[in-house]
Amino acid sequence: KMRDISYKEDNIKFNFRVAVILQNNNRILVQHNEGDVNYRLIGGRVQLLENTVQAIIREIREELAYNVKEEDLKLIQIAENFFDYDDEHGELQKVHEILYIYKLSVNSSDEIARKDNFTDLEKDKVVFIWIDKEKIKKMNLVPKLAKSIIDTEDTKYSIINELR
Repeated sequence: KMRDISYKEDNIKFNFRVAVILQNNNRILVQHNEGDVNYRLIGGRVQLLENTVQAIIREIREELAYNVKEEDLKLIQIAENFFDYDDEHGELQKVHEILYIYKLSVNSSDEIARKDNFTDLEKDKVVFIWIDKEKIKKMNLVPKLAKSIIDTEDTKYSIINELR
């Protein structure tokens, strides 16, 4: 296993991440951590010498036990995110993140489309929930830019998201 592309110096962190808008008809599969106000796209960090397609396939397999074919993925967003948050000790953390977001549609006949409120294979405090697209637009979904691209099929490259 290679190392995640993540670097931390004092209260500044850099991450190279991938995420997926995993959809079935009018629903998106999101993850929710116990006690968190936010819902998240499925994904994780890219590892050294791993391309972003390999990374999102690996993350989906690790978290959902679902195998994805490369040709079923479509890159729809490359974003550079800057955001701050308070960690569990109340200390301000500054994040610089490069994020590739893919889109993946699954058929209603797929097992994953029939599962709901199931837990992450790696983390038992994380639940996956299918949520209607219209409802998700009113929820706290992170990264925030995901809401604006749920319905898009075009690839976008020029997003710099300053949330500081």
